[in-house]
Amino acid sequence: MRAYDTGRSHTEKYPSDLADKQWTIVEPLIPPAKRSPRGGRPRKVHMREVLHTLFSLNRSGCPWDMWPHDLLPKSTVYDYCVQWRDDGTWAELVKVVRERARGAAGRTPTPSVVCIDSHSVKTTEMGGPERGYDGGKKINGRKRHLLVDTLGVLLVVLRTKASLDDSLSQRSCLEAIPVGSCDGIL
Repeated sequence: MRAYDTGRSHTEKYPSDLADKQWTIVEPLIPPAKRSPRGGRPRKVHMREVLHTLFSLNRSGCPWDMWPHDLLPKSTVYDYCVQWRDDGTWAELVKVVRERARGAAGRTPTPSVVCIDSHSVKTTEMGGPERGYDGGKKINGRKRHLLVDTLGVLLVVLRTKASLDDSLSQRSCLEAIPVGSCDGIL
């Protein structure tokens, strides 16, 4: 049984739900409810349920309009997701989890070595401005560039047109590393 009201029609947990120990790590990183000098509506949604809904959506791959009715509504969850993206909450959350994972593996909190890889993927003819032809792989589309540390923990994802050479995109990947995420790479 949960120690808080989930708003769900049942108390059954999803596999993607945060454990209590995980929530104690994440909870301090979630921004408090907005306070206005004129007052305002108090927050009615538990932030843990917002994360449970997002994690369930991410894990299942279920489209927004097809997810179970016992999860929070799309409008509520989407609004928090966008707000957290824009105010840096997601970046801070990823940073804390990455540093804890590295610490648990006996490594320093920030990596000193990173690995870069790319993958070309096909897109439709209406692929947009970031679409090009990768002559080496004979693919018309986009290229995903991933930057990970030696544990495989993701640092940066960069999307470019497939025609961009990997040697040219490396600088962009390295410049996209969040400040304070790596020691002495650049």
